[in-house]
Amino acid sequence: MLKEYKFFIIFWVSFVLLFSAISYFTTKQENVCIIMRDFFLADVTNGVIVEKYIDSRNHAIRTIIIEASEKRYKVLFIPYDNWNDFDRLSVGDTLEKPLNSFKFLVKNGFTFELQYDCDYSSN
Repeated sequence: MLKEYKFFIIFWVSFVLLFSAISYFTTKQENVCIIMRDFFLADVTNGVIVEKYIDSRNHAIRTIIIEASEKRYKVLFIPYDNWNDFDRLSVGDTLEKPLNSFKFLVKNGFTFELQYDCDYSSN
């Protein structure tokens, strides 16, 4: 009886933890998609990185601020997927990004694409 009870508790605790983790990461991706929508729709030419930091108050997410055409864009880098790209960027780098895209051409010679799974087709 005690063995069955332990199994039951372990099973439900595992289920709750798994469900919580899935909902946390799904919500986080959806939030990033909402935040990044305007940037996705923008055509950025001669954008300059004016800030680069790790946001310790927001799950240590890597962040850059780009100024282009008198606008400022906050760009968030997905954990692990784009961290190497973040590391290669520096304040003062100039970059371009076409309309409806997360692909970047950095003027120092490399390209990268943010690995977001956002669907903006209905917008």
